Parts: sequence; structure tokens; C-alpha cells
Amino acid sequence: MIPFPAIWWLFPAAALAFIAFSFLLTRLGKLGSEAVRKALVVAGAMLGFLAFTLVLFEQPFFHSPVTQFGLGLPLLVLGLLGRAYPAIYLRRKGTTTTLAEVDKLVQNGPYAWVRHPQYTAGLIMLLGWFLAWGAWYALASTPIIVGMIYAQALIEEKYILEKLFGATYAAYRERVGMLLPRLPGNCALRITTAFLGVYAGLIAIQHGIFAILQGSRVPNGLMFSAIGPPCQPEAVWHACFPAMTLIPNLFVTGVTAVLVGLVIAIWATAFVGRKRGGLVLGMLSLLALLVGGGFVPVFIGLIAAIASRGLGRSSARPRLPFLAALWPWPLVVMALWLPGSWLLGHFFGAAMLSVGGLLFLVFDLGLPILSALSGVARNGKEFLS
Repeated sequence: MIPFPAIWWLFPAAALAFIAFSFLLTRLGKLGSEAVRKALVVAGAMLGFLAFTLVLFEQPFFHSPVTQFGLGLPLLVLGLLGRAYPAIYLRRKGTTTTLAEVDKLVQNGPYAWVRHPQYTAGLIMLLGWFLAWGAWYALASTPIIVGMIYAQALIEEKYILEKLFGATYAAYRERVGMLLPRLPGNCALRITTAFLGVYAGLIAIQHGIFAILQGSRVPNGLMFSAIGPPCQPEAVWHACFPAMTLIPNLFVTGVTAVLVGLVIAIWATAFVGRKRGGLVLGMLSLLALLVGGGFVPVFIGLIAAIASRGLGRSSARPRLPFLAALWPWPLVVMALWLPGSWLLGHFFGAAMLSVGGLLFLVFDLGLPILSALSGVARNGKEFLS
């Protein structure tokens, strides 16, 4: 590793200065100078490159193959694919991602989901990169990097894209989110069902990856541990990811679980609001259970499927204001728990093992139910009405 501890105050200071100047100058309308804009864009690009090198500097590292290869590596690959696809799509449409040469506003494909899919994918790739290395300080820098990317996108939009495309871009901006999708209807329940479905799909994918790592062998029975030896279910908080499968080959089981998990995530994001969309999501969740996707995904997927029954109904004043006020915090906690549980398990494994049953009740059962209830309440409908 390259010993240079000063980076841990130089990088945050430079990044925060970039964010502050970008927001201040944008708010004051002082970015009319092309030279100033280019300087900020170049500074943002340099800081973005520096962010990827943070893993090379001296810092505490954690060593957990489950976290690094079971979570970090898939996120890294997903981010790389997400970075490449928008460029390929724009080239097919006859334009480019280079703002100085853009001559067409593309609103389809990945750009129908977010206005800057390459930045969203970059964040996913960066998170996967940090996790794959197990770099603590780099991970802690992620919120600052998010602010940098947001500031960069804001400058590009306000002073380049809006000037190029005017009212057309303004209408596009109202319809499509910058870095995160604005789901159809932009309602709490739609966001909740999509999140729960994606969450279930990701856990099924995790199970599948661990099963693939065990190779092409026959499971000991209908029930098996997705994380193979030397993992001992009674010695770890996650119990080696228990699962079941009807397929008599762990490698094929793993591949199938990964594919079904991907379909669950895509369906929950794009199609669950359609007629019988919830029914299909529930069937996919049950299929994940039968092909090694684990037991938690089927529960969360079914919760999302049931909650999706309220989609498309007319909104009313929330009847459960307490639950409505909780939204979206149960989703935020779940999002933090998915990677955070592995990190906590690595450093406080014995403590988490001692309260494993409570953690299962709270995070795997309780929070998905609370998320669905708060989403329904925020949407102004009684659960299961």
C-alpha cells in the first residue's frame, strides 16, 4: 500500500470545497463563464479519479470473503456494466455522452429511468470497489463522493443541458429523477414495493453466488447451506445462509437463483404496478425459494406482492398518521442493514450470534412488514384493503 495518511484530510477538504463552490456559484448564477464551468468539471473528474485510488492509501482494512466477494464484487460488476451501457445506447441513437458534442436529447433506454445513469452506475461501482477491497476509510468517504457527483450533475444540467434543450429538458427533468428513478406515480407505496422487491432479489442473488462458489456438487438433501465449508451454521450469525433447492446440483442451483433474483428485482422495479403484477412477483418469490434463493427473499417478496394491491387506487388522506410519518425510514434502515450486517458480523460476530434470533425478527421480518405498512399508510390506504 502507498503510505500517505494526509490523503484522509486532503481528499475530504478538496471534495467539500468542490461541493460548496459548485452549489454556491450555481445558486448565485455565477457560472456563466465557460472557463469556470470547465474548471469545475475538470476538478470534479480529477476528484472522481482520486476517489478510486483511495483504496491504495494506508488505512484499516477488513478481511471478510463473504462481504468482499459476495457483495462487493457483484456491485462492482453491476456498476461496470451500468457505466458501459448508456454510452453504447447513446452511440446507437447517434449521439454521445460527451457534453461538448451532444446534439440530441435521448429520453429512452437507461435515460428513461434516471437522467444520469452513468453517474448512478458509477456510485454502485465505487461502492463495490471499496467493499471488494475492504477499505474502511474509503467506505466512509462515500457520502462525500455522492455529494460531488450530485454537484457535478447539477452543473452539467443547469449550464449545458438546459441551455441546449430548453423546455424539452425541463419537462424531461420533471418526469425523470437525476440519480434515482422516479417510479410511476411517484408515490410512497410504489417506491416501497419496488424497494422490497429489489431487496429480495439481491438476497436471492447473494444465495446464488455462494452456491456457485461451492462448485458442481450434489447437495446433502433438500435443505443446504448456501455458504459452504468451512462455514458452520451454529458458529455464525447468518447461519451460513440456509436454503432449499429442488435442483440436484449446487452450481446449477446458484446460477438459477441469481437469474431468478435478477428477474425479481427487474419485475419489482418496472412491472409490479401492472395488472397481476403483484401475483407474478409473488410467484417469482416462491420460485426463488425452490431454487436456492433462501427463505428471507420469499417472505419479503410476498410482502411486496401483497402491498402492491394498493397501487393504482385513488389516494386519500392517510388513516394511520403515525405509520405514515415513519416512511421512508424503515426502507433506509433496511438499505443500511444489507451491507452493514456483514461488516458488523465481521467485527462483532460473537455478539451478533448471541442475538441472532432477535436480529432475524427485527430486520428480516419486522422491518419489511413495517416498511409495507408505512408505505400503504403514506399512500392513504389501509393495508390489505
